[in-house]
Amino acid sequence: ARRLTITFVSLLIVGLGNKLFVKLMTFPLYNYPVFVNLVSSFIYIPTSFLYIIPMIMLGRVSKAERNVPQVVFVVMGALDALAGIMQLFATNFIASGSLLILLQQASIPLSMLISKFALDAKYTLFQYLGAAVVVVGIIVILSPSFSDGGGDSCQSFQCNPILWSGVLVLSCVPMCLSTVYKERALAKVDIDPIYLNGFVSLWQFVISIPLSVPAAPLSGVAVSDVPANTWNGWLCYMGHNSVLEAEATAMRPADDCFPQALIFLSAYLVFNQLYNILIILMLKFGSANLLYLVMTLLVPLGNIAFALPFMPSAQPLTLINFVGLIIIMAGLFCYRFLDKIARRKVLPRGELTSQDSIERARRAAVIMGSATGTFALEGSQYLIDDVVLTSPNFEKLRRSPAQIRAGYLFKLGLGSSPAASPLLDRSVLGPAYYGPAGTLAADRRAPILAGDSECDVLGTPSNPTVGFGGTVPQSVFSDTVVFTVPGPADQHHGQ
Repeated sequence: ARRLTITFVSLLIVGLGNKLFVKLMTFPLYNYPVFVNLVSSFIYIPTSFLYIIPMIMLGRVSKAERNVPQVVFVVMGALDALAGIMQLFATNFIASGSLLILLQQASIPLSMLISKFALDAKYTLFQYLGAAVVVVGIIVILSPSFSDGGGDSCQSFQCNPILWSGVLVLSCVPMCLSTVYKERALAKVDIDPIYLNGFVSLWQFVISIPLSVPAAPLSGVAVSDVPANTWNGWLCYMGHNSVLEAEATAMRPADDCFPQALIFLSAYLVFNQLYNILIILMLKFGSANLLYLVMTLLVPLGNIAFALPFMPSAQPLTLINFVGLIIIMAGLFCYRFLDKIARRKVLPRGELTSQDSIERARRAAVIMGSATGTFALEGSQYLIDDVVLTSPNFEKLRRSPAQIRAGYLFKLGLGSSPAASPLLDRSVLGPAYYGPAGTLAADRRAPILAGDSECDVLGTPSNPTVGFGGTVPQSVFSDTVVFTVPGPADQHHGQ
């Protein structure tokens, strides 16, 4: 309970910091969105390969993982690069941080639409209702921009809130397509999320470079000036002003780089990485419901924080923003919680195993391994939750009895694996992912049961401790495991 409480509070604090600094970093670096986008993409490459390279050298990366074609990573990287540059430019030119947080909730209805057609995801009436209410709330907060045509003094793309609000909303399309493609392309491969995210981030960074050329004119930078502008962004990060007061215009204000650029951008990069890690820990040690609670609480907390008078470019909440916030919060509650509250009356307690938590943590790690990851998570409940797992197209993802037994072993603290990731202990995947005598299977998602008993993997009935740190109860080798959970005479049977 203490560990879960610390994780919950830490996630709330770090998540709020992530939402704040993603906007704050654009104030001192306003003239350099190309540079910020490239840095945000690049940072995942060294952090991922510091793990990947040792794992490859130690032989901890399976043949199935190494055989994933690079073109798969290229497609994912291209979609993430497109989503990332759209989101970063929109974040740079939308003045209100509160508006940014509210517009990000548009990923929910768009992701529902895409996953419905691409993955045959099943949604409940409450979720459809919640998504519709979110759309209404977004229309409400954008209504002032529509009424004044984007601002009477607006003479450029840069200061048009309607344009950049549309760009931010549309960025959900490649972002959601990337998430769906990851799920489809890797359905038969149990790939380490860090290995996946390292190569996706590499290609995202590479593809972001040519994408910067057509995007630069939208920020008032000529195509020929992109290299110089990117270099000046680095200089600004290091505290040197390139656009001075005498050269400043309404569209290109004077730089105010030191020390805000270094502090704000560095803080965002740190908070973003920590946020990803804490989300995985929350799913591993807590539950998806607690994660959704944190994500929902961050919406009003972020709006309040941006309205505080000591915040840079603070903007008080208007009546329209407040009404839109209330409507969106109602939609989020309906989408994320109302159906679960209703179903709790008919579902038995304890329907989730530790294996469910590990699978959700793995899926979250896959979703979040890029600069667009935390934004993608807003609308990816259909992947973290059991919506896709119950889809007819994904019957092959259901766990076998051997995998479920391995989950019980993990819960007993008996599992261990030399291939374990520091964030996702893949030992819980258990015997279903290993061949005879504990050898790693080429495709660990397919259970290896035919012709080889589990005793060949775990040991023998007379010596059931091989590969484990304790004695394995004889009952785990049977087809049915009976266990008791706390509560009045609660006894559950699992296959």
